[in-house]
Amino acid sequence: MGRRVILDTNVLIDYERGQVNREALDDDDLAIAAITVAEYRTGIELADTGERAAQRSRALAAIVGAVDVLEYTEATAVHHAQLIAHARRQGRPRGAHDLIIAAHAAETGRLVLSRDAAARFGALPGMNAEQPAS
Repeated sequence: MGRRVILDTNVLIDYERGQVNREALDDDDLAIAAITVAEYRTGIELADTGERAAQRSRALAAIVGAVDVLEYTEATAVHHAQLIAHARRQGRPRGAHDLIIAAHAAETGRLVLSRDAAARFGALPGMNAEQPAS
């Protein structure tokens, strides 16, 4: 078994577009946060054509069928609150959804795989983050 990984939404989008080295993830224990499903579904809702929406829906169904979807629990909330407090003490705003993904990573001991440099996952306490292989 490889790494325990949580995928950020941008990685799912890149995966759908064939911009992620899929073989590099083959041995990993992959998960996504339920909020990631909501972010991806927003892209389905905003698709410019019905065919594009259908393609994205099929991609999401395949992804959800292949990875663990982590639900927001009371334990997640504890980690989330700690990360919110950290961000506020630092005076550096963070995206609400990014902090939820980070909370899941902290709770489950997962590496965050993201291409979102602005999210700065690796700068959060106890967080490990990497960019996916192309």
